[in-house]
Amino acid sequence: MYGPSKQAISSLLAVILLVAGLTSCSPTSSTNIPGTSTPTSTLSVSHPESGTCLSSHDQFPYANIQVSHDRYLAHSEPMLAEDPENPLHLVGGSKFFTDLVHYRFKIGYFTSFDGGCTWMDGGLLPGFGADVLTSDPTFAFGTNHEVYAAVLNAVDNGESGISVFTSNDGGKTFGSPVSVFTDTTGRVFSDKPWITVDQTEGPHRGFIYVVWSYDHGGDCGLGNLCSQELAFSRSTDGGKTFSRVQLIEGHTPFCTNPATGRPANATTCDQTTGAIPVVEPDGTVVVTFPYSDPMSGPIPTRMLVTTSPDGGTSWTSPVLVATIHDIYGIFPPEHYRNLSLPAFACDPKTTLPHLVR
Repeated sequence: MYGPSKQAISSLLAVILLVAGLTSCSPTSSTNIPGTSTPTSTLSVSHPESGTCLSSHDQFPYANIQVSHDRYLAHSEPMLAEDPENPLHLVGGSKFFTDLVHYRFKIGYFTSFDGGCTWMDGGLLPGFGADVLTSDPTFAFGTNHEVYAAVLNAVDNGESGISVFTSNDGGKTFGSPVSVFTDTTGRVFSDKPWITVDQTEGPHRGFIYVVWSYDHGGDCGLGNLCSQELAFSRSTDGGKTFSRVQLIEGHTPFCTNPATGRPANATTCDQTTGAIPVVEPDGTVVVTFPYSDPMSGPIPTRMLVTTSPDGGTSWTSPVLVATIHDIYGIFPPEHYRNLSLPAFACDPKTTLPHLVR
């Protein structure tokens, strides 16, 4: 999340990004990939491109592998994606704090072709000048091992937007950013993007979907009234262009949280941050998102789901998934923000979708 937009953070948590997996990495003799699972306790696999081998054990000791070896002292908001066609192929990234004291950051990335045993640093995502902040990275694989990275980008004059980068070499390098949405007026702030790709064999195979929080009407949180709608855009040409923004949060009878200036009969679910899209085996797009108290008060957050059966053209009214017992605001005496944000996944193979929140 881009901190200044919420005006609620005054201290930072430095994170050394590690991959803690159920793997013990050591050289072994090279064998063919037997599949995604094995009934034995040891699995030896090799990547056809690099020839490097991974020895995996289902018992201690597990290995912690340092992913990033860059020169920056602090990182946050890490994200990792796995190639659905090759479980050894991983690409991830995080915020790299280029100026920790003044809260300046860019997005850096890193790639592994051996299941996380070794990593290559890609550096910072290219294409933005020194005056542009990039934040909130998410990654997704395409249908031919290409990699997409979505970020928010912002400058101090209030301009902000969402951009997507494409890698055609498995995450070793990324091309210039493609704008999904940009607001140059300062009236809209784009926050917390998330990206996914349709991996099914249906008519929307390869479609790229991006969702994010579309904030307007003032700074959000800590009693400040604003509207945080749910923005959606898609690409049908491999990330070269993106559709015009749709606001898909919808209406339900329970989206009635009161706020200063909000009509008493309003039912728009327009207080969302942290939406996540997934694609069901039949190509249905599912987006989960929280509906929260716009005044940061005692009203509990509700986790909602909206779906699109036609690749993002139309959307259902939101459905209530869960009601959350929140911890609002900050942890005294520190100033770390607390928000109830979802995590969401979908079984990509099961005919009847198995969703886990």
